[in-house]
Amino acid sequence: MFIHIHGVNYYVEIRGTGKPLVLLHGFTGSSKVWEDCMHAFSDTHQVIAIDLLGHGQTQCPPEAERYQMQHQVNDLHQLTHELGLDKFVLLGYSMGGRIALSYAMHHPETVKALILESSSPGIAEISQREERYRQDTELAERILEHGVEHFVNEWEKLPLFQTQYGLPSDVVHKQREIRLHHTKKGLAHALKGASVGRQPSWWEHLTKFHMPTLLIFGELDAKFMQINTLMAQQLPLCEYRQITRSGHTPHLENPTEFQSCVRTFLETLN
Repeated sequence: MFIHIHGVNYYVEIRGTGKPLVLLHGFTGSSKVWEDCMHAFSDTHQVIAIDLLGHGQTQCPPEAERYQMQHQVNDLHQLTHELGLDKFVLLGYSMGGRIALSYAMHHPETVKALILESSSPGIAEISQREERYRQDTELAERILEHGVEHFVNEWEKLPLFQTQYGLPSDVVHKQREIRLHHTKKGLAHALKGASVGRQPSWWEHLTKFHMPTLLIFGELDAKFMQINTLMAQQLPLCEYRQITRSGHTPHLENPTEFQSCVRTFLETLN
């Protein structure tokens, strides 16, 4: 279904009934990456997967500024209001996790609990944020110049995704098709607007964040293992789980353990 929010047609998938669970994908993803999770959790929850700005079937605004974190948070707030969600569990992966955390910081009264998969509170050091934004801007320009397929070919070679090479061929093919099913402007603008180098850092706010939170990361993802370990030390109401045989995408690389971990957490909220 499509919902018109602040001048943009958002695409939303809804499955099941019960307490709402909202899913936010990562960069180059879409609601389709959550198909297995939607099937797994729809027996107990109303599962809602959203195509974020620049992704999937959601409309792509022409201005990169429209993709900034505050706009994404405002859109999500209005969208959940349109869906009649007073309070819900919010699960975000990678970029979607950063959006989820930012949303929960701004609108804690609407979030029952937060699940962050392979995500972070941003970059604390200003100089590092500036450098990351410069890198993302250069990459966005290459996407616009060379197109989506050329970019995806490079993206899939990043060390962050090397652990996906051992997945079944049909799973790898499906993920590639999802990545390719984007426009170059949508991906470029999403990369610049929602860059981790552009968003505010939430590191200094974690100790005051009194919301049930589950952090999930793969045992083979050293960078995000370190980030999530530091987050867990600061979040007052936090659990964190390391998913075995998995890198940056636990929901894809070890779906059984990932889903079990999420389901156990959800059961503690009832």
